[in-house]
Amino acid sequence: MGAFSKLAKDELIYQRIEREFELKTARLTQEIYAVGVPERAALYLLLDIGAPVLAVRRDYFDENDAVFEVALSLYPPEIYRNLSEFRPAMS
Repeated sequence: MGAFSKLAKDELIYQRIEREFELKTARLTQEIYAVGVPERAALYLLLDIGAPVLAVRRDYFDENDAVFEVALSLYPPEIYRNLSEFRPAMS
C-alpha cells in the first residue's frame, strides 16, 4: 500500500502531502474551463463521451514556489457552482 492509501475522514490529498512531506501551501492557482468529457471519466460520471463538463485544475505551490500537487476535477455543468467574492482594497 502506498503512502496515501489511508486518508483521514474529510482529509484532502494536499493536506496529506503537507503532513507527510512537511510542506506548506503558500498559494494555489485555479483554472476553470469547459471540455468534452474523456471516455474514462464519462464512465464514472455516467455521461456520453464528449458531453460538456467543467474542468477545474488546481496547482498547489509550496513556500519555494514549486508545484507539489496538481488536482483536476471534472463536473457535469448542472451540478457545478462557483461563487467568487471580490473586495476593493481599502485606502
